[in-house]
Amino acid sequence: MRSLASLGLCALAACAPDTPQVPGAATNAAGTTAPAPELVANDERSPGEAAADWREALELDLPAEVVADGWPRVLPGGAYAGEGVLVALVARALFAIGREDDAVALLDEAPARVTLGTEHVDVARARLAIERDELDRALSLLTPPVGSEAAAEVPPTLYPRVPECWLVHGRALARLGELERAAPYLVCFVELAPRHPESAAALHLLVEHAVRSGNGPLAQAYEERAAELSRWYAYYNARRIQIRETPDAPLPRLGLARLWLAAGENARAREVLRALTESHPAFAPGWSALGEAFLRIDETDFALEALDRALELDPALVETRLNRARLALYDERPDDARRDLEQLVDGPRASEAEVLPAHLVLARLLVEAGERQAAETRYARYLELGGTEALED
Repeated sequence: MRSLASLGLCALAACAPDTPQVPGAATNAAGTTAPAPELVANDERSPGEAAADWREALELDLPAEVVADGWPRVLPGGAYAGEGVLVALVARALFAIGREDDAVALLDEAPARVTLGTEHVDVARARLAIERDELDRALSLLTPPVGSEAAAEVPPTLYPRVPECWLVHGRALARLGELERAAPYLVCFVELAPRHPESAAALHLLVEHAVRSGNGPLAQAYEERAAELSRWYAYYNARRIQIRETPDAPLPRLGLARLWLAAGENARAREVLRALTESHPAFAPGWSALGEAFLRIDETDFALEALDRALELDPALVETRLNRARLALYDERPDDARRDLEQLVDGPRASEAEVLPAHLVLARLLVEAGERQAAETRYARYLELGGTEALED
């Protein structure tokens, strides 16, 4: 069975006008005139922070929120008038609430003033063309000129460093009924953005292509991956909605971080947990999860500080103490590891499943220390509690 990566199809390449003309009086899809908003020329957020806010709102199906916040800021003279990423997000939101003409006007006049991220404007124009069933136009916007560096990509697309360029290019071909040509673009998209909110939809198209090609195992692999992503996103969106509803509560943020850890996005989990422990310094589970995140990215000094803090706040945290013991072994501090492990295996929760790994880790530590009889005793207890791993490799 081939994995997504094994297909090897994605080779990566590596000033506002003096008198702003404000689009906004165009007729929208409902046949009414949308009033132009008042410009907002300043914003305390960085462009990256605004982009994160607006992406989340779009992913949670709140486009009106993006329009209200973003449209006044991306028009000529607005705080983010030159930011292509933000212009593209607002255009998508405008289209989603039925203001199609406003979205088109915003994108059409953007090249005159966007100085950063022009590629995102082009991809947004192609995305909008697909929504309007202008498939040939969408392809023309994303097909690189003959002889250009991008044209040398296999398959070729205009902006190979932009994941959504691969997605939109593939979608246009799929809509034209050319799934065979679309598949490599969709594979590249999923490779580049495995946790993108539209990755599951791309995988479903790849399932269809694999079925048509008679490749059942690959179709099953894509189907399973799409199902896992859909489940993950359901939890992810639920956590984000909870955070919006109760922004000061620590548990939804901890749940969000746990989702990132489960996805292997350890750096993203770390940032969520850093903010959580800053706002809730007495929340022991937050420090414990932060320690785990640091461990996963080999920032061991910070991991030890976080784990120590968690156990100061709540000495009964089993997984935290086990992680600290493992870290001590990694740092060649066997005495520290032994203290934590003995506290677990001799404590009131020693027979619980959560503590079972500690019995084995301690038995192996004793073998290395030359205490064979003590190791055998500890290992016998591990087996009695249901353990199945060998004492020695």
